[in-house]
Amino acid sequence: MKLHKKWQESLGGVPHIFELYRTSLGKKGCLDLYIDGVVALSVQPRWTESFSGADYPFTFNGYEMRLIIAGANGNAELVVDGHNLSTGKPYKPQPKWVWIFAVQVFVLGYMGGILGALCGIGGALIGYKVARSNMNTVVRLLICLVIIALSWLAYLIFAVAFAGLMNSI
Repeated sequence: MKLHKKWQESLGGVPHIFELYRTSLGKKGCLDLYIDGVVALSVQPRWTESFSGADYPFTFNGYEMRLIIAGANGNAELVVDGHNLSTGKPYKPQPKWVWIFAVQVFVLGYMGGILGALCGIGGALIGYKVARSNMNTVVRLLICLVIIALSWLAYLIFAVAFAGLMNSI
């Protein structure tokens, strides 16, 4: 087991230690959240959650909690009664429209092979970060649409440059 993240927080005046461990089981890994040394949550993320992130709700001593894993970088956050313990800010769930990034990666990868997939994944990761930011929803959506357009533009530029390079050989 490898300690991934640790939080200390008082709930109802009682101090608690929250520890998130990553364990390896063959090729798959598990996440185990310990509260005061006792396993409170054990999950095995699906491979799709590597891109989209994951949200695992559970309760502890009457408190509504969520373990949030933020996608490819594996950043973990713990939310207690709607407040993020790491930032102290209110928890903001992932927008419903974030799926457009998964579609973009699939379409670019299907149409453009590895080059298209790389442009799609790059745009998706940047867009996902913007989608989860604290900006106004309309502004976030517009920026994300621009990011998608720039991903496609980057793919087209690389594809044309690569085709020109291949023709000169």
